Amino acid sequence: FLAYATSKGRTLIDRELYLPKTWTADRDRCQAAAIPEEIEFATKTVLAQQMLDRALSAGVPAAWVTADEAYGQDYKFRTWCEKRRIGYVVAVPRSQTIPAGAGSSRADHATARAPEQAWKRRSCADGAKGPRLFDWAVASVSAGDDTP
Repeated sequence: FLAYATSKGRTLIDRELYLPKTWTADRDRCQAAAIPEEIEFATKTVLAQQMLDRALSAGVPAAWVTADEAYGQDYKFRTWCEKRRIGYVVAVPRSQTIPAGAGSSRADHATARAPEQAWKRRSCADGAKGPRLFDWAVASVSAGDDTP
């Protein structure tokens, strides 16, 4: 799903049904489930790009997007966001290769080198046991087309 959030609230604005390859390859199963013939397999990141493209093309005033690790580790998704000139905050696995100066580095190695004053502890929301605190640091990186 695609949600839109502001300081005044949040709402769902789009959705796509993810169908695994085992479904889309079985046209009899798709027909029995009333899935249109033209529906083909698409990864979750491709579905996200389609939803974001529809929203941005419709004029939704979004300056940035957030996504979990499934999207953050997909360099094609990050590159797509950059080409659309939309900022992003995505989770990545600690072993994710990221651009670092003249080369690249693992995410956990790059964050270990961040100065202590770069980090801020923030709550992303209240959970069942109180504020859900996370440590954040901002860094600008550019994921080129060939960054895995």
